[in-house]
Amino acid sequence: MKNKSFTLIELLVVIVIIGILAGVIVMTTTSYIEKANLAKAQAFSSNVSNRLWNDLVSEWTFDLPAVEGVTEDTGGSNDGTVVGATHIPRSSDQCVYGGCYSFDGVNDYIIGNNVPFGQEITVSVWAKPSTLSGTKTIVCENAPLYT
Repeated sequence: MKNKSFTLIELLVVIVIIGILAGVIVMTTTSYIEKANLAKAQAFSSNVSNRLWNDLVSEWTFDLPAVEGVTEDTGGSNDGTVVGATHIPRSSDQCVYGGCYSFDGVNDYIIGNNVPFGQEITVSVWAKPSTLSGTKTIVCENAPLYT
């Protein structure tokens, strides 16, 4: 009777194949984890919007580019004036959801026409900085809200 067994080379080949398959699975899983985290963040943002809807001053989704320098307020009548920012369409992979704007970090901004300054307000922003170095600031009437 012949004794059947695997050679060392055959075992090493099987281990390499398993390693390659594991790497592919990890890479695929990482992509799904990022998408799941984004979906959780969007759900949180929707929850905040729903809770604050009655007191909403403005909601700019940026799905459509500004017309004559004005971006539409989808939550009311407080359209925003766009200065210098570049609209990126929803077909681009640069935006988290729908359309978005790109700011050069120097003199680009969007301002509402009827923001109730002097009152307590909540500002919700989705931002994707091109670099993580330096200071990123969101300013409301020359007073930093977030850095």
